[in-house]
Amino acid sequence: VSLTFPIYKNKELSSFYFRSSDALSGIKHCALSKGKYLFNEQVIDTCKARGRPLIVSEGLFDCLSLIELGFETISVLGLHTNEEVINCIAQVKTIIICFDNDLNASGQHGAQKLAFRLARLGCRVGIAILPNYGDKKVDVNQLMVGGKCFEVYQSINTPYWFSDTKECTQMITVWEQQRARNALRAAEKSTDSLRVQKVKT
Repeated sequence: VSLTFPIYKNKELSSFYFRSSDALSGIKHCALSKGKYLFNEQVIDTCKARGRPLIVSEGLFDCLSLIELGFETISVLGLHTNEEVINCIAQVKTIIICFDNDLNASGQHGAQKLAFRLARLGCRVGIAILPNYGDKKVDVNQLMVGGKCFEVYQSINTPYWFSDTKECTQMITVWEQQRARNALRAAEKSTDSLRVQKVKT
């Protein structure tokens, strides 16, 4: 069983996003024509008309969660986007990117790459860093389901602005500190596991 979401481009049905509700299926989600479309694209016109910042999320469910909190949000449905999508996003001059906080830093690097591309088009770009809880990936939807709405608000409302060299340096430092802590925790778990095995033998 899967949930199906229509994806519109220029108010025309263009693609679909599927989310499996079967934990045993092995396929959690699937987006047709990934990287070519935006979910909730129409909100770009709203941001332009009202002069409000646009929030860019990685996943569709993160986008829905941020909309629930009152943010004008689109989803790029992954980490990779083509030039047409980038130019569409760049119609809004103030953008805040909120991607997953991944253990392997793929979400962080994806946010940084997107920020570079948008900044080159003249946008003011901020990156929201979600809190890190050590040994697991963190995204907006997980935080909200866990009752941590304040942490999401705080991350969105206090982004690291990409045009500010000092803030960019601070942002990268935060990421590197998180990665170092994760690596240390992983090493400690591995050591503990070896100790348990030795005791058993």
